[in-house]
Amino acid sequence: MENIGMSEYIVENIDGMDEDLPSHDLEEQIVPPVARPLGELQRHLQNDPDELLKDRYLCKGGGLLLVGPTGVGKSSMSMQCMLSWALGWPSFDITPARPLKSLLIQAENDDGDLAEMRDGVIAGLGLNDHDANQATNGIFVCREDTRVSARFFGEAVRPLLEEHRPDLIWIDPALAYLGGETNSQKDVGAFLRNHLNPLLREFECGAVIIHHTNKPSNGIEKSTWSGSDFAYLGSGSAEWANWPRAIMALRNVGSQTVFELIAGKRGWRLGWRSPDGVTRTTSQFIAHARGEGEIYWRPATNDEIEATRTIQKNHERQNLLMALVPANRPIAKNDLIEAGQRAKIAGIHKLRRYINDWVGSGELIETKQRRNNGPAAVMLSRPDAQLGDTAADDSGCLQGYGQAGMPVNNPHEEARLVVNDDTYSIGVVNNNLLHPGLSCGQNGTNSIDGKVLSRSQSSTGPGKSLTVRGSIPPVPVIEPDVGNQMEGAAPTSTNGSAEAGATEE
Repeated sequence: MENIGMSEYIVENIDGMDEDLPSHDLEEQIVPPVARPLGELQRHLQNDPDELLKDRYLCKGGGLLLVGPTGVGKSSMSMQCMLSWALGWPSFDITPARPLKSLLIQAENDDGDLAEMRDGVIAGLGLNDHDANQATNGIFVCREDTRVSARFFGEAVRPLLEEHRPDLIWIDPALAYLGGETNSQKDVGAFLRNHLNPLLREFECGAVIIHHTNKPSNGIEKSTWSGSDFAYLGSGSAEWANWPRAIMALRNVGSQTVFELIAGKRGWRLGWRSPDGVTRTTSQFIAHARGEGEIYWRPATNDEIEATRTIQKNHERQNLLMALVPANRPIAKNDLIEAGQRAKIAGIHKLRRYINDWVGSGELIETKQRRNNGPAAVMLSRPDAQLGDTAADDSGCLQGYGQAGMPVNNPHEEARLVVNDDTYSIGVVNNNLLHPGLSCGQNGTNSIDGKVLSRSQSSTGPGKSLTVRGSIPPVPVIEPDVGNQMEGAAPTSTNGSAEAGATEE
């Protein structure tokens, strides 16, 4: 191995992967770091030779992390920056110190995709032939999807840096080349600090790393975050946020076309202003282009910005309401609505609409709880909840909740309840499996330790089973409830026989 140049890179290769070097060769190649007096360091007030993006937002040897949801246009945003910066033009109000040469190493787009993005951005920017040629001649692209970790840097990055000597190297996406766990500080730190950093210093360039966010559960990301919180928007270890000198976060605000671009780290250096032209800010709203053949990001209009703020406000209200749903037990629908009204989250009609939308999308499970008097109570629970601690009421009735009410073919088909390996038939009412308030006979118990019914979408219908969690002495006998059209329940088999059907959790 020749021309290594940096001790960190040598040690990592020896420790980890590719080859072993004799100890005397290692001693000859290791160069200790140099410490200088603080007073000798120079500050360039203008014409800083190390500056890549203005006001030292990014300099040689540093990294910029561009993080955002998958499939929203991070690659086209990168192409737009590369083409603009190749001409020395600002992009997204980020100004290069001079025309910048870029090297893109990526694993997700084929030649046709890249050419389509190139032409779409050129059309959106309105470049003439001369500017388009100048911009594209300053960008080199490479598709690499076979090497990771040390091999990626040693066999792909280093040779390409030696050949092209770019100002910026773009790596898209980071996880294609990590070769380790994204949550591991050791793996991420080795990738960024021990492999990439030495090459950036050696070849006097900067890096832009494209990284994905975690998928948001409700289609909108961190609506209550602000400022530097967004440095941690990327998925995985905190090293993804700690390593880069600058971070750009593309945040989903619930719109198909409009997103918020947030300078989550060192953003004040960019000098961005709010629409009033005076107030400093570290975010701006951008939108996908509307023109035919354009793959291009543009500033969002005032109307689009107001619409996204309405969407954000609705999502914030929904988050507050969802927080009132217990994690491990159901809540009555009426109780949730009343709690939302007391918290002044929204009016009753809007609260009902939020809940109905969640039930329709599966974000909440709706069941009915039989009561001694009056109509059944509508109950809501989270789909991933282990529902309810079991207990018995004063009448000895088993209280708790199991599989959400799933339709069956007729009101009198059987489902199964398995208690300590003994199987009992339980009826259904109004085409729904009846779970809460199962009647217990004289052998019922007043307290039950453990969980009630584990939930599975396949756990209903004839021959299916629901399993009681925990120790339940003595085994309850489930009696008929004629008043609710519930079929009689008596043991149909024991010890999980074939007649009872397979138990499904």
